[in-house]
Amino acid sequence: MKNVFAILEKILKITKSKPATFIANLLFLNKSRIKKDEAVKYVVENVTNNIFNSTLKKVFLAEECKLMQKYYIKNQIKKLSSKKYKKIVDEYKKQLETLDSLDSSEEIIKYLAKYYAEDMAADFDPAFLMVFRELARLLFPKMFYSVKVTSKSRRAIEQIKKIQGKYPIFFIPNHISNSDHLPFCVALNKSGIFHPVIVAGANLYRGASKALLPKLNCYKLQRDYIYGDIKWLSNPIYNLVFKYYNKYLWSKNEPFLFYIEGTRTRTGKILPPKLGFLKEILNFVKEEEKIVYFVPISLSYTAVPEDEELVDSLKGKKISERDLITQHLHLEKVYGMVKDSSIYVNISRPIQVIPEDIPKPNDFAMKIINIISKNIVITPTYHIANAIMEVKDKDNVFELDSIRNYLGGIYLNKLKLNYNFLILLEKEISIGIDVFIKKNAIKLIEKERYQIIKKELIEQYFNRIVHFKQ
Repeated sequence: MKNVFAILEKILKITKSKPATFIANLLFLNKSRIKKDEAVKYVVENVTNNIFNSTLKKVFLAEECKLMQKYYIKNQIKKLSSKKYKKIVDEYKKQLETLDSLDSSEEIIKYLAKYYAEDMAADFDPAFLMVFRELARLLFPKMFYSVKVTSKSRRAIEQIKKIQGKYPIFFIPNHISNSDHLPFCVALNKSGIFHPVIVAGANLYRGASKALLPKLNCYKLQRDYIYGDIKWLSNPIYNLVFKYYNKYLWSKNEPFLFYIEGTRTRTGKILPPKLGFLKEILNFVKEEEKIVYFVPISLSYTAVPEDEELVDSLKGKKISERDLITQHLHLEKVYGMVKDSSIYVNISRPIQVIPEDIPKPNDFAMKIINIISKNIVITPTYHIANAIMEVKDKDNVFELDSIRNYLGGIYLNKLKLNYNFLILLEKEISIGIDVFIKKNAIKLIEKERYQIIKKELIEQYFNRIVHFKQ
């Protein structure tokens, strides 16, 4: 693992060179790219110039945000008491000293705006992405080649290619795992679509991920609490940085990917939409009088990353402890054990929103969620979990013949009976049963008779298509 991190550090240095940048500019799809320093400069200028006209309000706001930041830093120092975090703690202590040295409200606002903008902004390095993509093929071949863009996506892809770079495009997928970024980016790249800015929670920025994610065009958003029930976006300066950074990206027609559910689903069910980003975008359309496009994306896994961790999280256990590389290497081992690890990405047609006809946020969010839901490809594990939950007895035991009969009834409603029917059915059963055995969710107790061991895990897979029954 240390060797992998060392290689990535060397790659990061090499890709900053002029020859690497020159080659990336020739070969990479994104010909015009956002430069971090320019984005930060724009954000800081707009925050400091537009924060408040009233001097008294500005003073109160600056002191409030200064106290919030100091409280957060002191809390982090307490949490990171171990010697291995000494460098991070020392950096926090320097920030406290700097904050204490700032007297005027203008100084405080400018310092915090710059600090937040630099922490938030992506620092996209296309040369690094090209190298990382090839490295990913070597490190995660099973996962990389498991990504399948559905045939339904072809017309949508053609439409997206015509409008990309000319208008802001917002890719909106369902959120299953911290690993979702990789299949989405692989799918978009395979389709010849520009690499988007990706909104990523600050919890992902750990270990190697801290250096990698900004270079992969990930935009760091603090979603946790500063203290008590006060969230980061309740910090007035942080909130303004968030708004102006978004405005800068969207005004440059930068493609943008965010999760409308806000977080991963723990139960497997599609979550109700969070309206924060959507409201910001619709306000942008109104204020800037600009046409934008929304692209719902439906993701489904045969073997869901973090499925067992997600079950544990429902019992109060903390998850997401691994960095990007460690997490995907772990998943690669899981995918290597099962017969089929297909990951399906279904890209829906772009939905245009124009300034003259701006939809209501809640109604539009539900429209997007419904499109995502109905276009989810039902994987063998989703099907088998559904069948298991329907045919199991009171002792959580089921037989394969019951699964065959149940799924056969579903297939017969959709397919004409032909010689391929039984082959398709047996393949589906074989893949689903294999995955659940390898994950210790079920066990064989006698010929073609199985006992459910991890009912919550089976329920999670079942829940991923429960919306089709409603």
